[in-house]
Amino acid sequence: MHRLLATLAFAVAAAEIADVGPDGDVRTNEWISVPLKFNDKDTVDVAIHLDEDAVAAALRYVWDIAKRPDAGFARKIADVLEEASSDTPVPDDRVHALAGSNATKLKTAGKHVKRAEEAREDRPRSAAADYLRAARRKGIERSVEEQYMREVSTCMQEDRQLQEQLAKEAQERAIYDARLAREKASRDAAAQRRKAAEAGLRALLDSEEHTAKPGDAFASNARSCVASRSCSVADLFRGGHKFTGDAKSEFDAALQSLDSGGDAEEALAHIARCAAASGPENKEAVESTAQRALDAAAAASTAVDSLRKALAEDNDNAKGDWSSAAEALARLVRSGRPLKWAVWLARARLVLGDAGGAEQVAGAALQALEKHNPKLMRTPFVTGEPKTLALTIGAAAALERGRLDKATRFVQAGLRHDPDSKPLRTQYDGLKELKRRVESIDKQLKKGMALKTVDLLDEAYGALDALGEEFEGSRLEAYRATLYLRSCHAFSRVRRHELAKPACDAAVQQDEGVEAYAARAAALERDDAYDDAVRDWRAAVEAAGGERAEAERLQWTDDAGDAFDLRRRLMDCRRLEDQWEKRRDHARVLDLPANVLDLRKESKCKWLKKQHKKLARLWHPDKARGDRLRAERKMREVSEAKEALVAAYGC
Repeated sequence: MHRLLATLAFAVAAAEIADVGPDGDVRTNEWISVPLKFNDKDTVDVAIHLDEDAVAAALRYVWDIAKRPDAGFARKIADVLEEASSDTPVPDDRVHALAGSNATKLKTAGKHVKRAEEAREDRPRSAAADYLRAARRKGIERSVEEQYMREVSTCMQEDRQLQEQLAKEAQERAIYDARLAREKASRDAAAQRRKAAEAGLRALLDSEEHTAKPGDAFASNARSCVASRSCSVADLFRGGHKFTGDAKSEFDAALQSLDSGGDAEEALAHIARCAAASGPENKEAVESTAQRALDAAAAASTAVDSLRKALAEDNDNAKGDWSSAAEALARLVRSGRPLKWAVWLARARLVLGDAGGAEQVAGAALQALEKHNPKLMRTPFVTGEPKTLALTIGAAAALERGRLDKATRFVQAGLRHDPDSKPLRTQYDGLKELKRRVESIDKQLKKGMALKTVDLLDEAYGALDALGEEFEGSRLEAYRATLYLRSCHAFSRVRRHELAKPACDAAVQQDEGVEAYAARAAALERDDAYDDAVRDWRAAVEAAGGERAEAERLQWTDDAGDAFDLRRRLMDCRRLEDQWEKRRDHARVLDLPANVLDLRKESKCKWLKKQHKKLARLWHPDKARGDRLRAERKMREVSEAKEALVAAYGC
């Protein structure tokens, strides 16, 4: 037999396969090691473990070592191993190990075949071993032996397909898990970035801490008014102090302090001096400006107090404090001025989810700075400075609204004045990279290249995560929703519905508009979830203005660029729902072969049993990945399909 193997001329490299532990000692689960010689020169030691017979050891060798799953080759290896081990004493631990494994020798070939059929659906390697054991039994007819060997070959092919499927699922699971991990890392990084950004913003608050400064009686009185928070115009002007300076200059200085510097205390001191030097003809204008300065002082005090509370780490009512701060800040900001309060107002609105309001305030602040203080606008954009914060918050707010081009224009406005700014250049490059990837995604979707789109989406999420860390720790949820929408299209087209469903749901959650509802409805149709699809098509119609809306508003263009009437899609889906409930293709539900009706009854029933077991394991609600409700629906459809086909096939 050794000579027979040597003449086969299999090109198998020598390999050491004994089960050796990290310390170099042979593990106790090895029983014996048999040297096999190939090509008269290559010798390979094949181990037989305590829980293996010759067949199990031979199959392990051809699968894992030789990487040549050939039925005839495996049989010859098994024959040699059995012959070599026939005279070796069998210890008690091997008897017990064999009894606990699938290598137990049964009495007849038929019992081996029966055990193989039971294992074949999900354990083709075990099935191949039992078919090989049956084929090696003495006394069976040659035609039966050949049939068993063909079954060994078939099981080897099924195992290869199973391993490929498991590898594919593992790869998909790794991509899915990596995305979840990256999302979590993005959230964590965003939280840290937000803290760092708020540390810079706190510096603006700290600048509001007033300390006693040298000044005249007017400055002292203004300081007292700000501290009391209940000062009136009469209280401000009380004291009878004389001032011989220019009233007009003091009036202008008061307005400058309010509009540009946002310093209400300084404005009050200037207007008090103006009042002391003015005549009765200016009384109304002076008192009106004084009241405005007092209101600004009160609003600033409220805003600062609320912001300090909102930024406290142990605050359970941060949202309420941000709302209070935003309300007070809105009374302080006029046309984007003063800059420091505009930055805080934009920040507060962004935190509260009003991205549109944040974008408007930040844009107005930069425009006002360009108009009233162009010299400051031309200085370098330093991280943490008010104008840099306004630019960054504005760009983040634009991205939160899904406006990539507007976010890019915010950053470009800064680069025009400071082209060498490293932070701005990093943000600009990140925005351009994201735009490039998204354009590529849309191009591939229109071509119908969904698989390519899936790979590009993974890169786009990474680019967006990187941008989130640059833009003050923002999660950029609205723009992320546009990627969710594209993921919804792409994953459903490649029938990876377990990934499409959460992407579609996230898109709808962020924006309950026509695009999101229609995209999810189309994805649900592809997954045969027609009842849910009908609800989403109806929601899309309502979002477009209802069934009586203008025809143009009810037009929807899908990811491939094809235009549809939403009402027509709703009607078509209702018809599909009715067909699915009354005339469901149960063979398609169980993924049976296309020619299943042409098979013999035994083969039909065999396929039915195999596919039901496979899909029941796949869709068990406690084990299925993704949406539990979807798994329950699939499990119910699988059970109903089996029941219907068992009756139809007479199984």
